[in-house]
This record gives sequence, C-alpha cells and structure tokens, in this order.
Amino acid sequence: MRKPKIPRKEFNTFFPLLLKKPWLEDRFEEMMELTSLCSYETQKALIYTLLTRFDYLDENQCYLVLRRIITQVFDEWFLPRGKTQIVAVTLDENPDGAQAVLYDLKSLLAAEGIGAKDVKLVNRFGEATGNLYDCPNVVLIDDFVGSGWTIGNRVTQLRNNFNDKIRTTSKPVAYNIYVCAVACMEAARAEIDALGVQFFAGVFLRKGIAGYESGKALRRAYRDMLRLEARIKDDGTAEEFPFGFKRAEALVCLNVRNNVPNSVFPVFWWPRHSGGQKRTTMFHRFERT
Repeated sequence: MRKPKIPRKEFNTFFPLLLKKPWLEDRFEEMMELTSLCSYETQKALIYTLLTRFDYLDENQCYLVLRRIITQVFDEWFLPRGKTQIVAVTLDENPDGAQAVLYDLKSLLAAEGIGAKDVKLVNRFGEATGNLYDCPNVVLIDDFVGSGWTIGNRVTQLRNNFNDKIRTTSKPVAYNIYVCAVACMEAARAEIDALGVQFFAGVFLRKGIAGYESGKALRRAYRDMLRLEARIKDDGTAEEFPFGFKRAEALVCLNVRNNVPNSVFPVFWWPRHSGGQKRTTMFHRFERT
C-alpha cells in the first residue's frame, strides 16, 4: 500500500513531529482529519503539542515492563512461590487489557522457570476469593491506571470479600494485596498509596495538559480542548468527556493490545462527530456505537 503524500503546507509541522514520533508515519490521514476539527490555529497547535507528548509503548517496550513486574513480584517483594496469585482486575465477562497482560505474562513467567505450581494466574477478579487460603498473597494487575478509581474499588472489594470469607469460615489467615500495572498516571499514585498497598508501574505519565501547563496557557488549552470535544460529543451521558474518563488527560496507547484507554482525550479515539457521522480516528477503542 502506498503511503499518502504529505502536502507541502503541512510538511514543516508534520516532519519534525514524525522524527520524534515515528509511529505517526502510518497515521497521517487520521491526523489530518483530526486537525480538520480545528477552527483556530491555537487548537491545531494544541493537537500537535499533545501528539509530541503522546506515549506509544510498542510490543517490545511492554514486554520489558512485564519482565520488570516479574522481578518486582518475586525478587523485590519476595512473594512466596506457591502462595501467590496474580489476578486481573477484570470484573465481568468482557475481555479487557488486564487479561491481555495476564496472558502475556504466562510465557514470560515460563521463560524465568516459573510455572503453575509457583504462581496462580486468575483472569477474573471475582475468582480470587476462592484461592484465599492457598494463595493469600494477591497481585492485582492491569495494563493502565488512569484515575485510580478502578484500582481503589477492586482493593476495597477484595478486602471485604476476604474478610467476609474469614468470618464465615472462622479460619483466620494473613493476606497481602499488591498492585502492578504497565503504565499509570502520576495523578493516580497518591490515590493508590492511600489504599495502603504496595504498588508498581513500569511507566508514570503526566496529565497531557495540566501536567505541563499553568496559568493562562492552561486555561487557553482547556478552552481549546473543550471546543474540540464539543464537535465530537454526541452523548450527553458519556463519562469519557471531558478530557478522558475521570478527567485523566491521558496520552498513551499500549501496543500490547492496541485498544486505547478511555482515559485518553476523546478527540484521539471517539468514533463519531456530534451529529452522529463516523470519524476516522488516530486510535481505536471497542466502545458502544
């Protein structure tokens, strides 16, 4: 397939960006459609600035983080083999990034000589309670932590489930809960620390706008983004607006699954214009249509 030619008027902007973010080479047409939303040069400048801040973790980078997670669990936290379960935060029957991470861990664990007798892998959060007495050390795992809201709910729920089981069976057991993620927003770190659990993430990310701007520049960038989002928001109840789920302002995509988090600014992935017409987007997310 021939790659689209870059118009002369866009070359001076796009070429320096491509040097910094080579993965954009195959997304030129999508980027042009994105910038077509812009009514003002400040909006277009904001889009290009956010793209320079975007973190795209390719497969090799994700695998490096997963190997680091294995080291963290067994060589730094010293969790005992045969007494530990790694649990995806997945709550229902819908597949998600946590399960993808758990699946990719299997071969990496095997390469380290760690097998099913050493650690139990659990692909549904609700199943962890049944393993309490055999594996009281629990590592909750996710691909990406945006606001910390999901992790907070899971830790609280797991503690309640474990304590209920201990009361029901009258069999006390000391359990420990840990959390690991491939990537995490810096703003979520305090939320997770407040849970009283040990936490590891391979990459910490700043908010795409508030993590870099302040004062008038921050207010102007927020105003421009809100105007851009107004052109694509077609559902008044969509929790992804504004600025991503829980206002996370994320700029990240993990190639381990290529389903962009809903914490990312919706202009990069929301599939429709405000009038309902389909958009060609920079990234994709399996979402209601």
